[in-house]
Parts: sequence; structure tokens; C-alpha cells
Amino acid sequence: MVSCASWAKLVETGAGATVGMSLASTGQGLFQALERGGLKRDVAVTVTHFMSIPEIVAATDYCATLPKLICRRLASDARLKVLPAPVDLGTFPMQMAWHVRYRDDPAHVWLRGLVTEVAASL
Repeated sequence: MVSCASWAKLVETGAGATVGMSLASTGQGLFQALERGGLKRDVAVTVTHFMSIPEIVAATDYCATLPKLICRRLASDARLKVLPAPVDLGTFPMQMAWHVRYRDDPAHVWLRGLVTEVAASL
């Protein structure tokens, strides 16, 4: 994972407003890793999708922690600064979900296999 925006503010002061995800499973490991590094997040805004975070960060002095793959895409946005996280955040789980009616659909099985193959190569 890589931090988007000003981690320097967090590193220097140990505080700073951040944008967080509302999914319970995405935030707990991040909070714990930062705490082990002596840092604490002050979540000012909570969103439901990763891709809404860059616009919020660009329009405010907030920072956010996003998966490396997303930050690679954002690196070319002059409004954002992509920096390494101040602590080791480990890995980010990727999951697929589909309706049960597509479980055995040949085209859907093929597509899931292709997505798995491509994701494994990233």
C-alpha cells in the first residue's frame, strides 16, 4: 500500500485528518499498523468506495492510504502526491463476488479465471 497526499504531516506531528473506508475489514489492519509505528489516524470523512477518495484528498488537506495499484494510477495527477507509507502495512486482500446463478455459467467461470490470472500477475 502507498499513501496518497501528505503523510509527512502525519509523520512529523503524529496527527492529521484522513479519509477512510467504511468497510470494517479494510481499516482495522491499517489502524493497528500505524499504531505500532506510533501514529494515529483522525478520520474526518468516511466513504464507501476507494475511487471517491482521490477527489476528496485533492480538494482538502486530508491524506489517505490506498492500495498500491490505485496509487500507481493516481501518481500522474498533479493535485496528489504519492508517498510510501510510514510503516509496513502488509498486503491488501482482493476478492471477487458473483451471484449464485452464475456459479456454473461457463462464460462466467472463464471470466473469473481470467481475472484471477491477471490479478496474480500484478
